[in-house]
Amino acid sequence: MNWTGIRYFLASMRTKSFNQAADSLLVKQSTVSRQIASLEEELGGSLFHRTSRGLVPTELAYTLLPHAEAAEHHVIQMEMISKGVVQNVSGVVRIAVVPSMARELLLPVLPLWREKYPELRFDLIASVHSSDMIRGEADIAIRFFRPAQGDLVVKKVATLSQGVMATRQYLEAFSQPYTPELFDWIALDMKLPDVPESRWYETYIHKEPVLRTNDYSTMVEAVRRGLGVAMMSRITKHLDPMLEDVALSLPVLPAQEVWLVTQRTLRDVPRVNVVWRALQDLFSGFF
Repeated sequence: MNWTGIRYFLASMRTKSFNQAADSLLVKQSTVSRQIASLEEELGGSLFHRTSRGLVPTELAYTLLPHAEAAEHHVIQMEMISKGVVQNVSGVVRIAVVPSMARELLLPVLPLWREKYPELRFDLIASVHSSDMIRGEADIAIRFFRPAQGDLVVKKVATLSQGVMATRQYLEAFSQPYTPELFDWIALDMKLPDVPESRWYETYIHKEPVLRTNDYSTMVEAVRRGLGVAMMSRITKHLDPMLEDVALSLPVLPAQEVWLVTQRTLRDVPRVNVVWRALQDLFSGFF
């Protein structure tokens, strides 16, 4: 089995498109298709379903993926040793992250990362659903829980405290001591099992919210615009100095741990390594 076929397979898995894989490899689309067909023949099965919306990996592809990434890792290390120099950082890094963190934390720093590593590109998989790291759906994931399965590298990078937040201007209309009944509330209703903010609201706030939303970023923006108060991460105070804690005699949510996660075979790949370190620095700068 030749390395070229494996390299073309990895590019196709990461882009879900022969055209985009060809662009990333600086070859023609027909070259990618030919290499994948040759690899499928060698393996004795199909790696992708070709659809109008792009490539859909088969079970064989997902079985092959971790071994192909391990081969990539070792080839890169061999190239670096043989050249005696650090390899240029290039390629696509797929980061799985919740939408609010993608918007508020990552987008502001991406231009700086691109300036330092101009050949680096990014896929932000912004979703409240966890990407499957074992199946290779992302290179790095930012999660609020520590994974327990898979051959993964994990590192805790932050602990986010929670609290009821409002703008300074909104609170000026009320006198202390504050009570929950005084305020207009914004509730998070994501229609997902065990969302801490939703559970907290149902337990402690016994009035209808002025706004109910299924999107965390929308909830935060509504608070920023003075529509009311909400339970949210205190990280928002770092991003908007006009936000303040609302002193209420209510329990608050437990602090959230933030974890970086990647496959062990990817951890030392140059493109993943520099982003991993940049994310560590980003979170250490806030907390």
